[in-house]
Amino acid sequence: MTRNSGDRLSSQLEKMSEYCDGVCAINDRSTDNTRDVLRSHPLVKNEVTIPSDLSSQPWYFDEGTLLNLCYKLAEVCKPDWIIRIDDDEELLGAHGVRRFLAEQPASVAAVAFPRVSTWSDVEYPDMVPLMSKATAPQGAGFWRFHRDVFAAKRFHNPRIPAQVYSAGTVIQADSMSLMHDGWDTLKKRIEKVDLYNQLDPTCELNGGVPYDRGLLFGFERSNITGLIDEYKRRLEGIS
Repeated sequence: MTRNSGDRLSSQLEKMSEYCDGVCAINDRSTDNTRDVLRSHPLVKNEVTIPSDLSSQPWYFDEGTLLNLCYKLAEVCKPDWIIRIDDDEELLGAHGVRRFLAEQPASVAAVAFPRVSTWSDVEYPDMVPLMSKATAPQGAGFWRFHRDVFAAKRFHNPRIPAQVYSAGTVIQADSMSLMHDGWDTLKKRIEKVDLYNQLDPTCELNGGVPYDRGLLFGFERSNITGLIDEYKRRLEGIS
């Protein structure tokens, strides 16, 4: 799923060609050249563009709706394996993926690996890893395609669909990782907390975990000053 990412889509699709035979994409109301890039790249097998004049509201369509549409697009391609990847992510360790997946016995339904949030905040350059490693050990993965998977929640559906876990074994592969740069500054994280709190004020879709605690290194949205002070304290402790 992508929106207004035309400036980096070509590069990302080239990287994906190392381990993917095809890409299915949902172009969610982009106003740049995203549609042109998707329709001209040979790796893109199926693409749906939602008109840009429909709405400029963030998450006008919920994640579950878009994911289920993307899963249907993938079903037409009859794939062996699937990975869900966003336009602000990159798979590291991709060079051995094809052989690794081909060697897995039929009993393996999915291969999980870490999802790591990068950090590039010039004002607080060491907040990661000083405040957190910003790593979800099983935050991403490849899974064998089957027709009965679906996204059950409006937001925050797992990268490996829940139904896959009943289809076989899920193994861990730390030789690869999915690098995510969508939360790479404190400003971006605060903006995400505000958006998620607006969309899901009870945090029900996040397993009851407050968005500020998860994204702001355990601190509340109202205590950004405390977060910065603690960061500076830890920074002084290693200087």
